Amino acid sequence: MAGKNRQMQAVSPLLQKIINWSSALGALGTVAFCIWAYFAGILQSKETLSAFIHQAGIWGPPLFIFLQILQTVVPIIPGALTSVAGVSSTAISSAPFITISALSLAAP
Repeated sequence: MAGKNRQMQAVSPLLQKIINWSSALGALGTVAFCIWAYFAGILQSKETLSAFIHQAGIWGPPLFIFLQILQTVVPIIPGALTSVAGVSSTAISSAPFITISALSLAAP
């Protein structure tokens, strides 16, 4: 309880710059990925999104989790499409765990 009574300390200016730049780069990267995925046709059907996730190999589940988080922020990505593609692109036994994990991380 003693920790709650302490006031917040200011971060160093260098750390604040790093935080600001990483936020800006993350936002730009997200916008660039969404534009690329839209024009590449990845977001047009369950089959194309599933193939994209499946071809990522071991990075497929983290990619799916990233897409689930992204679709809660970016309205251009339909939620039903990512949920169905995640189930069809991963093993049936791990699909519920991955989907629940992704949605739990995406929830505010």
